[in-house]
Amino acid sequence: MNVAIIPARGGSKRIPKKNIKTFYGKPMLHYPLKQACDSGLFDKVVVSSDDDEILEVASTFSASIECYKRSKNLSDDFTPTIPVIQDYIRSASIHIDDICCIYPCTPFLSKEILNKFYVEYAKDKNYFYFPVVEFSSSIYRSLSLNSKNVVSPIFEENTNTRTQDLSKAFYDAGQFYIGSRDKWLKEEKIHTSAKALSVSKLIAVDIDEIEDWYFAENIYKNNAS
Repeated sequence: MNVAIIPARGGSKRIPKKNIKTFYGKPMLHYPLKQACDSGLFDKVVVSSDDDEILEVASTFSASIECYKRSKNLSDDFTPTIPVIQDYIRSASIHIDDICCIYPCTPFLSKEILNKFYVEYAKDKNYFYFPVVEFSSSIYRSLSLNSKNVVSPIFEENTNTRTQDLSKAFYDAGQFYIGSRDKWLKEEKIHTSAKALSVSKLIAVDIDEIEDWYFAENIYKNNAS
C-alpha cells in the first residue's frame, strides 16, 4: 500500500496556525491534500497532528482522509520528520509498502511533480527521493560578516574563480520525501541516503515568516489569474 502522510503540527509561532491559516481562500492544508488525492498515487492519505483543530480542518476536505492524533512529544519545534513518520508506521493496522511525507505548507505542490518523482523512485527504492532547488548564486563565493560588518570570504580559495567555473549547489525544496517503509524505519537522516531532482524555485517557496506568506500568495494569485 502506498501512503501519503502530511505531518501538520499545531503551535506554529512565527505564523500562528500556519497549517490551517487561509491561503488564497482556502486553509493551507487543503492544497497538499488536493494534490495528493488527485495524483492517483496513494491508497491512503493521512494527516498526522497533535492539534484537534488541524485534524478537524483535514476532515472537512474529505471523509476519506485519515486523521491521526499523535503525541505532543512528537510535535515540538525540534522534532525531526523521521520519528513522526515512524510513529504512524508502527501504529498503523494496514500493510504499508511506500510512504510519501508531504509537508503541509506546500501550496505550489502539483500532482504532476509527485508522479514524476514516483517514476524515478520505482527505478531504485534503495534511496529516499525529494526535490531540490539550485542556489541562485554560487555558495562557493559566499561571504560572512562579523559584528563590525567586516566582510570575509567563506571559501577564500575561490575568491578569483569565475562563478561559472564553480560547482552547482542545491538546497532541499522542503516539499516532500518518498521512501519505502523499511527506509523510514531504518534511517536516522534523509539527506545521507537520498536521490533528488531539481525543480523550479517558483514552486518551492519557503513559508516561514509572514512576509513569505504574502509573497507566496502573490505568486499563487498571479499564476491563478
